[in-house]
This record gives sequence, C-alpha cells and structure tokens, in this order.
Amino acid sequence: MVDARDLRHRSARDVDFADQREAADRGELTVGLSEWDRLIVRMVPRWRLVHQLRIRDFHHGSVIGPGHMRLEYTVRLPALGHADVQFRVNPETPRLRFGVSDGSRPSKFFFTSGFLVQDHLEPRPILLPRLVDEQLRHLPRALHAFLQVLRS
Repeated sequence: MVDARDLRHRSARDVDFADQREAADRGELTVGLSEWDRLIVRMVPRWRLVHQLRIRDFHHGSVIGPGHMRLEYTVRLPALGHADVQFRVNPETPRLRFGVSDGSRPSKFFFTSGFLVQDHLEPRPILLPRLVDEQLRHLPRALHAFLQVLRS
C-alpha cells in the first residue's frame, strides 16, 4: 500500500493508476473513487484494459503467452436463439467476431492473447506494447491531476 503523500516525491513513471485508485478509495483525495475513475477515463480512455489485465494477472496467475488466447464473455441470447464466436489467429490481422441470431452484440467480453488485448468497447485488438506506450504517455498528465485533488 502506498501513502498518497509519498507520491509527491516519485516520478510519473514510478506511480501507476492503481496507486491513485487506492488513495481515492482510502479518502486521501478531495474526490471519491467513482469520480476519480471518471477523471481517469476522460484522460486515459483505454486505462480500463490495463486495469482488467492487472486483475487477471493477479487472480489467474499471469497473462497467457504467445500461441494462446483467453476469452471471457457474457452474451444475452434471444429465446431459441444462438451465438457464434469466430477467431482469426493471424498475427498480422487478428480478429474476434461475435454474432448473435437477433443481431445484438455481446454484453461484455475481454480477450487476451500473448500480444493482444480487446474488450467490448474496442473495435479491434490492440497490441500490448502499443497499449503500454499509450499509458506511459498519459501518466504524467494523470499524475498532475492526481496531485491537484490530493488532500494536504
């Protein structure tokens, strides 16, 4: 557990969004956890993917390596309906496609492979190195916002 006051003296790359969420949850910010999450989503739209990866990495051992895929999903089916799930396992143009007989989309899904991640809000899988690079570029701005709402 990180004390929010210690975060003032660390560089942006040493602090992650999980530390910031813990501080919000402990009441160390002038905003609550749900408001902080809304701020982060506006600043770093794909933060949710990193958060979900961290949860799965902690609770399921690790993110599965190359050559393996993991898909967690929820699908609402119409009465007497059916659903199809299609994977394209081509590293150049990977694809995950759901089809539900009534034309609806899956309620939620989270897909990981050795180098890719995608959820129900992303139209295409994202390369993990690209996602990490994107997160690191946004971290200084998020840290600045965090310090603005930190209780003295």
